[in-house]
Amino acid sequence: MQALQEEMVALRANQERIQADLVASRATSEELRHSNEELHRDLKNRADEREEEDQEPATPPREFPTPFSQEIMDVVIPATLGRKVTF
Repeated sequence: MQALQEEMVALRANQERIQADLVASRATSEELRHSNEELHRDLKNRADEREEEDQEPATPPREFPTPFSQEIMDVVIPATLGRKVTF
């Protein structure tokens, strides 16, 4: 009878250890899930930032001032220019 009681005490101790391991495992699993969510959120934010950078409008090409362009447009071209002149 005493052997059975000792075995029951050992089984209860083993069951308590297993229960404590299960609680610790659940806590670790929750921490890992939380860390995974943070990493996923960070990756998504970085991807969104890169997408925004890619969508930024390109810098327009530099415009070089052409101060004489209007003067050129205003010059009257002689009518004889471009016609064949025979002598």
